[in-house]
Amino acid sequence: MNRFQIFILRAVLGLVLSVLIAKMFFGTLHAARVGFLAALMVTTAYVFEYLRFRRKP
Repeated sequence: MNRFQIFILRAVLGLVLSVLIAKMFFGTLHAARVGFLAALMVTTAYVFEYLRFRRKP
């Protein structure tokens, strides 16, 4: 998989999981809240990927 496909996969999974999390914890779906949660998840995935590969020799 190339980097663009990985980004698309992370974005779709982040969107789906953020909809589920928003529905479970907040009860209602607001586009701003779902978008923020999805962006937070994708950003966190890239930060953890950076930290994981930075430590390898």
